[in-house]
Amino acid sequence: MCGMQWVIRLGKWNVTLSVWMDKEVIHPEPGFTEKAFGLAVDIGTTTVAAYLCDLNTGEILAMKSMVNPQVVYGEDAISRITYTMAQQDGLKTLNQAVIGGLNQMVRDITFNRVLISSIFLI
Repeated sequence: MCGMQWVIRLGKWNVTLSVWMDKEVIHPEPGFTEKAFGLAVDIGTTTVAAYLCDLNTGEILAMKSMVNPQVVYGEDAISRITYTMAQQDGLKTLNQAVIGGLNQMVRDITFNRVLISSIFLI
């Protein structure tokens, strides 16, 4: 995240803030940003799903799902836990697998959409 002072100056003293739980500023943007989008993600044992949402209207703009990429390391959660315990970099491997899948889903779901300027994670 850029320093708040830089964002305020870049926006000529106008700033749009994304606030989480009405308590924490999670993303400042210079100027006024009218549109706001979010990506809701459900990481299940067998399937990963992502929903691109208009945060102003609640409308779901796009949806994508895929087989959880971790499935190659175990069909169920116990098998994956066992994998992480048996392999030195097992946890890192599983983490990278699901992050790689999420990154691909973000690329797929936002393809040809000019509406997304940045994506940030909480």
